[in-house]
Amino acid sequence: MLFSRRTRTFLVPFIAVALLGACGDDDDDTATGSDADEVTETTAAPVEVPGLTEDTIKLGFTHVNYGGVQAGGVNLGPRDDITDVIDALVDAANADGGVNGHQIEAVKVPVNIVDSADQRTKCLQLTEDEEVYAVIDSYTFSIYPASRACIAIEHETPLISGAIGGQEDVDAAFPYLVSVAPPHNQRAIALVETAESEGFFDPANGFEKLGIFTDRCAEDALEDLNASLEELGITDVSEFRADCALAAQQGAGEPAVLQFQQDGVSHVLLATIGPAVGPFLTAAAAQGFDAEYFVSDFWSLTNDATAAAFNPDLFDRTRGVTSLHEGEMSLGMPLSEPAQACSDIMTEAGLPEVNSYSRDSEALYLCDSLRLFIAAAEAADDPMTREAWAEGLQTLGEFPASWVASATFEEGKVTGGDSIAVIEWQRECTCWKQVSDFRPM
Repeated sequence: MLFSRRTRTFLVPFIAVALLGACGDDDDDTATGSDADEVTETTAAPVEVPGLTEDTIKLGFTHVNYGGVQAGGVNLGPRDDITDVIDALVDAANADGGVNGHQIEAVKVPVNIVDSADQRTKCLQLTEDEEVYAVIDSYTFSIYPASRACIAIEHETPLISGAIGGQEDVDAAFPYLVSVAPPHNQRAIALVETAESEGFFDPANGFEKLGIFTDRCAEDALEDLNASLEELGITDVSEFRADCALAAQQGAGEPAVLQFQQDGVSHVLLATIGPAVGPFLTAAAAQGFDAEYFVSDFWSLTNDATAAAFNPDLFDRTRGVTSLHEGEMSLGMPLSEPAQACSDIMTEAGLPEVNSYSRDSEALYLCDSLRLFIAAAEAADDPMTREAWAEGLQTLGEFPASWVASATFEEGKVTGGDSIAVIEWQRECTCWKQVSDFRPM
């Protein structure tokens, strides 16, 4: 195999057989170059793999630009050392042999999670300017489908992230939109099915009419949500759906509350981002709208830091469904083994340990995304084209993730989040607490 300086180049041999007509007599025992059958072995055009050289592999690492996030009203309770965390993860991976012997060259890029224009710019920087093999992400591209599509569809670059949108996004980008977490559709269905099993729709528990507070950022997931409700016979629903833009989502609270009051809503499924739910609950308190709520991982509402910004009088004892280990540490449970392993990498590099799934969520998702990428690479055939990497991913089976309770990868399946548990928000600890064991999705 031969390698170029920037890109690993694989030379694929083939046999070209040329049968040449004899120039001499049929009984001539002497064969010459012109009258003998000649078999010539040559080579096909090289297969070029972006970001891969003989000794290195270039990976993009995207992390949240918290200045832009906080200006947009998003509170994730973050660490402030994520670039150092990335360095620690890469150093640990390289010390362990890198990616199939290729040392990782990290291209670190901050991304404004609420600015689609910035996300487009960073996509082009990584895919066209830097020509990375893949993008390792936490959840910086979680809101806007076009940003994920820029990487995984337009540039056919694997995006391994903690937030990959809906199943429609995953299918359109297949097999390059990858996550240990589930797509929004799975979370939307779990929201309805778990609310039903918890008696949320039971008239004996005060249920009269359902409201849904949501947005247009994952409409295929909302179709599954409504289909799940119809299967339960719940068709009389008041839905308020804001546009998929931060200003529209943040400004939807008051009109949504007014609509729900006029429609006689008693119970609400919250299926939008935290910066929309916060103003909604504030408006509900101001207008005397008293309802019961149920949430899910849909838009990270089961994150401690997200829920801590909600009106405690209205949100206390709200229940939700999660595919994450959120709600375990508040019960005194230890970190999952993969999370502890990620934490050990950070402490060995002199960084703070992981002590909160919520606060450390970005670090954990980056750790999982890199570990998943390397595992798939080790399972891939040589030459490790992006297509081979994706095929390797689909042979992994169960993958031990740090924050997500379970993730299985098999043919046609490139997302995880395969089990769920019920959690409850409690104002006394300002935290979620797990109130059921995990069960299969």
